[in-house]
Amino acid sequence: MRQEKIFTLFAAVVLLMGMACKGRGPTKQDRIDAFNEAGWTSMEDGNFEEAYQEFLSAVGLDSNDVEANVGLGWSLILTGDPALSKAVNALEKGTTSSSWQQDSWAGLAVVRLSQQEYWKADSLAGLVLAANASFTLDFYPLVDWRDLLVIQAQSLVFLGSYSLAWQAVQPLLSETTDLRVGVPEGNLDPGSPATWIVNGTTFALYEAALAEVIGILTNKYRQQ
Repeated sequence: MRQEKIFTLFAAVVLLMGMACKGRGPTKQDRIDAFNEAGWTSMEDGNFEEAYQEFLSAVGLDSNDVEANVGLGWSLILTGDPALSKAVNALEKGTTSSSWQQDSWAGLAVVRLSQQEYWKADSLAGLVLAANASFTLDFYPLVDWRDLLVIQAQSLVFLGSYSLAWQAVQPLLSETTDLRVGVPEGNLDPGSPATWIVNGTTFALYEAALAEVIGILTNKYRQQ
């Protein structure tokens, strides 16, 4: 009889503990996940300010949450926030995770170009393209490999690496029907001033003609 009472008491305690657990509410991680999910939804809808607030709330709960930091960094970029150092700090945390590394590198490439750190911008864009030549930002597909090639081309022009900049834009020129460069085959030859023609305008310097081409492609592809 005593054994049955003990068993009954034990079963009641277990039942009460289970009921308490069920009524305890969401854990901190549950709340972080909810904020992150809402942030990505806002990002996909183009509501970058709302996305920023959602990710900021997630980071407030855990400053080291990788997903929240990547979202925070990109929402700062896409809102045009001048506090780029915040985006750098957030995205650098994203580089520690293989799942978010490419998205983080891509964001950092955008920021470094804006900060006029051209060799870093070129290198970061190159890392993404080396890992995935057809890269697309999953949560905002308007940003993709084309933007990274433009970032590389812009950076390389500022670094004086004109031949590499011209090489970077070749995949973009091959799919651009509204741009005509130089001679009929579309060559912009640094050794032939006769080819320094962009949309009917002749340039006195090769680098000026190249910059014009990159400027046209920037307007066509670059998303910020």
